[in-house]
Formats: sequence, structure tokens, C-alpha cells
Amino acid sequence: MVEAINTYEDDDSLSFLPKNGKENPFTIPDDYFNSLTASIEAGVFADGLREKISADGFGVPLNYFDSLSERINYRLPGRTSGKTVNIRWITTRWPRYAAAACFAVVASTIIFLNQKPLETVNLNSIPDEEIVNYLKVNTEADDSEMLIDNINMDKSFTNFDKGFSDQELEQYINSTTL
Repeated sequence: MVEAINTYEDDDSLSFLPKNGKENPFTIPDDYFNSLTASIEAGVFADGLREKISADGFGVPLNYFDSLSERINYRLPGRTSGKTVNIRWITTRWPRYAAAACFAVVASTIIFLNQKPLETVNLNSIPDEEIVNYLKVNTEADDSEMLIDNINMDKSFTNFDKGFSDQELEQYINSTTL
């Protein structure tokens, strides 16, 4: 036997409705009924005015805006009514290039004048052992040729090879360049 649903509270598909069916879900603003008569009377008065006045009070002559621009141009000093011709200014590009060149000259001058001179380091103040340690760590196989070509042969290196045999020198050169 099928049971009949007596109220919408029993039906799950109507769960969005308030549970107490006898409550009014609609509300009105406070003091609605006190101001109702005044708003109705104002509406009736406005309707009466609309019946007495047929136009809205503002009117524009026919074709007023069609000739407005010509009349304005006629009133301007030095102008006459008639056809208006737009004059296109002939622009050349050389002022733009001249401005760009001036900017480049100023920018490069500022950069050039603000450069700091390269600092020169006096290697005589650095101990020889520290230079040797630095070169051991930071040299590569390609650096040996450049070091040999740019070495200053002063008096301290004239007797350099007297303490080493040819085999020791060859071994040193092979170990550093390969």
C-alpha cells in the first residue's frame, strides 16, 4: 500500500521551503504602511501633471545639429563657413634621428667619464710562494705557452737551469702542459 504525502514537509524534494508552513516567508520594510498613502498621493499628483503638460518642456528646432558645426566655425575669428580642409603637416624623420644621436652621444660620454681606471697590482709585494700556489690551482694546459712567451728574462733566471738536470726539466714541462 502506498502512503500518501500529506504536507510538503514530508517530501524531501521540497526541503528548501520553511518547515513551518504557516509562516509568511516574505517581509516588508519597516514603516511601509505609514508611508504608503504619501507615495500613492505623489504618484497620483505626477500623473495629473503629465495629463496637463503634453510636452516635456525641452524642444530643439528641426535640423539644428546638422548645421551646428558650420555656424560655430563661422563665429570663430579668421574663419568662414564652407568646406574645411585638413592640412597634413609634412614631417621629416631627421629630427628624430638627430635626437637619438644626441642621446647616444650624451649617454656614451657619461659612461666614458664615469669609468674607474684599472687598478695595477705590484706583484713585487706578493710573496713568490703565494703566486706559485695560485698558478698551481688556477692554470690550465693552454696557459703554459702564454706564460713561457711572456716571462721576463731578468738576471734572476739566468742561472735557473744549472741546478736541474735535463730529465727533471723535461718531466716538469710534461707534467704541467699535459
